[in-house]
Amino acid sequence: PETVERTRERIDGLKMQIEADSRMVEKLNAQMIATIEALDDWRIQEILTRRYVGHESFEAIAEAMNYDLRWIYRLHQQGLELTNPIGDILLNPAA
Repeated sequence: PETVERTRERIDGLKMQIEADSRMVEKLNAQMIATIEALDDWRIQEILTRRYVGHESFEAIAEAMNYDLRWIYRLHQQGLELTNPIGDILLNPAA
């Protein structure tokens, strides 16, 4: 009985932590979208949105936008530099 109760308490604690983490992810996602939407260059907005909201590959983005892949990489880098500190998080998610 004690083991069952401790297990239930631990499960409840983990559920609460998951809910808190989910709220944090939603908040960060909303901040990321707002930051992207505030950029002046629509091309950079589209690239960052497709990459980080739509989870598209750079190759798919280049094809959809009819741009050379190298140009997509350049615009992506510019976007990350413009969105600091969000850009730092996107470049180094573990940091």
